[in-house]
Amino acid sequence: MSRPERRVGAACPAKVNLDLRVLGRRPDGYHDIRTVFQAIDLSDTLTVAPASDLSLMCDDPALPCDASNLVMRAARLLQNHGRVREGSAMSLSKRIPIAGGLGGGSSDAAGALLALSETWGLSLPLGDLERLGAELGADVPFFLHGGTAEGEGRGDRISPLPFAGPIRLLLGIPPFGVSAADAYTWADAHLTPVGKDVSVKRSTAGKLPLENDFRWGVNDLERGVFERWPGLLAFRDGLLREGARVALMSGSGSTVFGVFDDSGSLRRAAISLAARNPGWRLLPARAVPDAARVVAAGGFS
Repeated sequence: MSRPERRVGAACPAKVNLDLRVLGRRPDGYHDIRTVFQAIDLSDTLTVAPASDLSLMCDDPALPCDASNLVMRAARLLQNHGRVREGSAMSLSKRIPIAGGLGGGSSDAAGALLALSETWGLSLPLGDLERLGAELGADVPFFLHGGTAEGEGRGDRISPLPFAGPIRLLLGIPPFGVSAADAYTWADAHLTPVGKDVSVKRSTAGKLPLENDFRWGVNDLERGVFERWPGLLAFRDGLLREGARVALMSGSGSTVFGVFDDSGSLRRAAISLAARNPGWRLLPARAVPDAARVVAAGGFS
């Protein structure tokens, strides 16, 4: 089987959760959830090139590049699945904050599966990549679909939804992260199981994307996180005061985002909130229909 002797790139978008319901703890220690994922135009870039061994370098010194990294784990999993003897020299350019609830690590892993599948000539179908992705993390399968989608089970059972459209968001990223494991543990203390017959997909019918009414959105992880990080609650409330139609924590945090009707109100909110929250990064973003995808390789030195 021939192998393309070239560098391959992958664009790896971030996500926000427009809704996240925690339904209960599973016997395996994870939680059953029901969520609405939305890809956004903030992304990492992964470049892979033929090599004898697996290696990873990253331009963010805070990110470990050893065997614990999700990109390395994805590469090793795919290598074993495809019985591949080659390695790959991989370079990761990070723009998505670490431990921010934006799915950067999961998206990077999805990008690695796609780029290495091409590099190694495996041509795996989407279903196979999804199953491998679910072994790596609950969010990874979403990034193989992208756009707007419902996630069930651990979040790894994906059902595409109509694209929400290029909605405007303001991301507030504090100078600290939140552990997903901690956020779910804290949520257990407040957990009121949602009836299994309640469907986010049904509850959003007719609203998404026709009316773009996101007021139905909640995040069941917020309460436990906000109790320990009240600055996140204050920022969420600040977004609402500044005109956001809705404001939520994304995933397990620490990023908090607001949905705005127009770019002018978003800019004014960004200026006001930046002045009151020194040390925070405030980034404008838009919803996109994209998944992690193979692109022309760029890399970095």
